Amino acid sequence: MICAVGLFGLGLYYIFCGSNLGPPVGFIVILLGGLCLGLYFAFKALFKTKMWGQVIIEAVLILLVFFFISKLTGKTILHPAPNYHGYIFVVDGVNGKPELKPKSILDRNTDVFVPDSGIVFTSSAINSYLNTKVVVDSTSKRIKLLAPGNGIAYAIETLTCGGKKYTVEVFYTGAMPPGWRYKTDTLNRRSKMELACKMMGK
Repeated sequence: MICAVGLFGLGLYYIFCGSNLGPPVGFIVILLGGLCLGLYFAFKALFKTKMWGQVIIEAVLILLVFFFISKLTGKTILHPAPNYHGYIFVVDGVNGKPELKPKSILDRNTDVFVPDSGIVFTSSAINSYLNTKVVVDSTSKRIKLLAPGNGIAYAIETLTCGGKKYTVEVFYTGAMPPGWRYKTDTLNRRSKMELACKMMGK
């Protein structure tokens, strides 16, 4: 019962309080809360005279639910070189490249180390994972995690190489030049797009 109420509250928080995870995750969490509530009444009827059996099963279910939520709310953390300024490209759907996923089932977050080129290739599709991407920023006195829209510019572009199209998640991290505008900075992005094609051999 307590688990169900807690999940309902967490789901409402995700829906109404501007979390980066957004309403879809909030509705999933509320659905889990409803499932827990249904199981609570089912176990209560099933274990009328076996209280400890009900307690053990409910404890296991609570652990499984919180493990699932932990995985669902994990982050892909992009680690550029210290004091990195400029664009970071995450090119999705590239065959033969690693997937964006935790190293083990017990890990919550996925750590991705960005090469000096600022270009990361992955075989994952942009919608194949729910976790939020954040960038480690070390350009100020304090190292911090920046999420798109909260201190870091973000956009989705299309890269065409060898007649094939790829989705590119574009981040701009570090101090922006005076008067910098994403829409007008096309030359630098085009140059990095060309570099990405060369790195793929296309």
